[in-house]
Amino acid sequence: MISTGKSYVFRYLIKEIKTDSVIIVPSRALINEYFRILNEVFKENKEVNVLTFVDIINTKKAKRNVFIITPERTNELFKLKEQLNVGLILLDEAQLSDDKSVRGLYYDSVIRRITKQFKNAKLVFAYPFIANPEMQFIRNDITIDCKESVSYSQKNVGQIFFSFDNQGNFYHFGISKNTFGNKIKTNFDPLLQVIHRDGTALIYCSKAKIYNKQIFHDFRDYIFACPKRTEVEAKILIEKFRTLIGASDKETGDYRSTMVNFLKRGIVVHHGSLPLSARTILEEFTRKGFCRLCFATSTLDQGINMPFDLVWIDRFQPSKPLSVKNLIGRAGRSTSKPKFDFGQIVIKDASKQQLRKIVENDILLDAISQLDITTDSNDDYKE
Repeated sequence: MISTGKSYVFRYLIKEIKTDSVIIVPSRALINEYFRILNEVFKENKEVNVLTFVDIINTKKAKRNVFIITPERTNELFKLKEQLNVGLILLDEAQLSDDKSVRGLYYDSVIRRITKQFKNAKLVFAYPFIANPEMQFIRNDITIDCKESVSYSQKNVGQIFFSFDNQGNFYHFGISKNTFGNKIKTNFDPLLQVIHRDGTALIYCSKAKIYNKQIFHDFRDYIFACPKRTEVEAKILIEKFRTLIGASDKETGDYRSTMVNFLKRGIVVHHGSLPLSARTILEEFTRKGFCRLCFATSTLDQGINMPFDLVWIDRFQPSKPLSVKNLIGRAGRSTSKPKFDFGQIVIKDASKQQLRKIVENDILLDAISQLDITTDSNDDYKE
């Protein structure tokens, strides 16, 4: 399963099943995302515990549990397996089992342990942009008869691609050279157009550029083009963020906060060094449509639900094709509104050819797990 409709499918499966469910995700940020979504789903149902840890609580009222955990927290799941009735295990971002690191090893080890200790549970793996999901069965010796895998290549929204040169000119270009090989100069600035239409844009950049403020200098004209937010709910979230970080409510003087001043214009700065509680507020601010510009690092790679009308790739990493595809997937999100939904991607002209290769080429899981080929002599690593 790829990203399109994944959250809907997960919600549907969890609502329908009558046993305990487990969602395994790679990060605390995604734990928080699922916790928010499922609390909304079950807000009227007091018979379901939605927990970010594995424990047996509220047994007088709750008939079943939904546990949202990282692979590292599955140890508690195995300890309590005899006291639980786990019928469904969902593994989000399961392509991380192919990560050439200790994290990839750990992911595969958890999958193998689950298949042995929860033999009656249904396992559902979700992968963004993986063309051969069936490799999960092969690499981890999943030999049960009732299994299937499907890779969907459809997108839920159309996408328009732009490149720009050193003179500040923008050009349309197509991913397929056969249908749209030559670039065509535009008569507008796509990012400025999104701002003027009260849309939202992601500027993907390095943390170093945020820390030294170079990215804000590069985009200063766009920053000043963002009007101040006047919505009551936006002001409540900004005040909540200001109180959390202990900043002054003044725009000048001691204890003033650049991030708070940015938020007043609908400008979000999102990176991994921010506390999770602060990121949660920023993500809610963005989801509710108050964000005009979001300067973000790779913390958005792992599936946090923050869609944008436009994605500007300032930091292009062709060596990480899956991350690039995930990033492009942030551009555009289908809605039920009677309008043509599409996303826009902007990239440097020099990176255009590499982007075409990444989008056109499939990403494949390895048939052999790192667990089976690691040659590290460290005993702890092997364990």
